[in-house]
Amino acid sequence: SRSKFPTLASFPAGLFDHFRLALNGAAAGARLPAVHELLRDGAEDKYYAVESFGKFSHMLKPGLSFAGPDCCGCCVNFRSVTSRVDQLVVSVHTKTKDNVFVTCKVAVQQSVLPEKAVDAMYKLTDVHAQIDSYVADVVRSAVPHMTLDDAFEKKDDVSVAVQQKLTVEMGHYGFQIHKALV
Repeated sequence: SRSKFPTLASFPAGLFDHFRLALNGAAAGARLPAVHELLRDGAEDKYYAVESFGKFSHMLKPGLSFAGPDCCGCCVNFRSVTSRVDQLVVSVHTKTKDNVFVTCKVAVQQSVLPEKAVDAMYKLTDVHAQIDSYVADVVRSAVPHMTLDDAFEKKDDVSVAVQQKLTVEMGHYGFQIHKALV
């Protein structure tokens, strides 16, 4: 009677040796080359993009996901971005209307928009540098028109101006601005 399971003789020459060596290497602590990152356990606080041969393929949902076939760890790569709210503190040096130099510290709270996670990963290289530039632009255009006393009194106006500018500009890159505190 014939077995419905494959026999050792039915494997192509050398294939069994490849798996035997891979399994022996795995027992010794080495990584399995043929099974490298086929399944990905995605943390709930990150968005993962799957790249096949360096090109974006698809997004993974949190939990255990199938990323695609991989050969020796060279075909499939992962890129991730956090879904948590991130805070960046920007210091801007500027001069007031009454010739007093001040340092304004602006805390910007931002996160990635779930539907634009791909844009957040691929459109900007340095998110913090971009936010820093927009904040400096708004503060340096608003504070020099105020005296020192006005700057302290109208810090909420500066905060709103920074938040509005960042919401519009960073939305193009897949980021949501929660708050800009001066």
